[in-house]
Amino acid sequence: MKSDNQFYWNLRKKIQEFEKLDSDLLDQIQGGNFDYIETVINAKKEIKRLLSDKDVIHIGPDKKLSKKLRRIRDDYGYHIDNILSKLTEITGQEFSQSSEEDKDYVDALFSEGTADYVDDNFFKRKNEVGAIIVSHSLPEVFLYHLGKLKECYSLGLYEATVIYCRAVLESGLYASFKQKVKRGPKEKDFEEWNLKSLINSMKRFLTNESYEQSHSLRKKANNILHWKHGKIVVSEKEALDAIKTTFAIIEEMFL
Repeated sequence: MKSDNQFYWNLRKKIQEFEKLDSDLLDQIQGGNFDYIETVINAKKEIKRLLSDKDVIHIGPDKKLSKKLRRIRDDYGYHIDNILSKLTEITGQEFSQSSEEDKDYVDALFSEGTADYVDDNFFKRKNEVGAIIVSHSLPEVFLYHLGKLKECYSLGLYEATVIYCRAVLESGLYASFKQKVKRGPKEKDFEEWNLKSLINSMKRFLTNESYEQSHSLRKKANNILHWKHGKIVVSEKEALDAIKTTFAIIEEMFL
């Protein structure tokens, strides 16, 4: 418990420091201090590293903290995000807020106990995933699939990432269904339902967007597993989009 308290204290402190830097960003740029952009990005990366080392962040009833963490994890809503988005439009170049180019990744990988099957974007992808942010506890099977999802994406296994997104979605919706629906005659055998049936049964608790996205993700994973006409290749962006979609749906259920 003490270590958890220390983690959340440190997390809030890092957020406060980042938001102070971000609030001054426009004034610094207008004053010609363009190096300040890197300062803000580095402050944000410190938070992303904290998130990347956790599978789930339990924020309890603190909706304000939840909103901040999701904005930081997904790179939206702050001045730095707007500035980099505008720079991308102008230059056509993507600017990562998760990369670890200055890190000796070979030494770091051995120190973290990770095998050789990695590339130099391992830590960038690890930071990109971050943690799921919820206010309720999640079952062990969900946490197992979530850990595998993060591992697959960090290692660049994008097809496997989408498949584990499906597993996370199914275990998460199942857990939510058990909480929200009292078992009656029609629900007595829901442990045997497939994901399609589960999504349809959860429709009343999902937004229209989440409902459609759940089916889309289910179909994408099924195609990877069952497609009979050659292999299906998933790009890094597609895998990250699948993760973000999965996280958003689960957070909708458990916040």
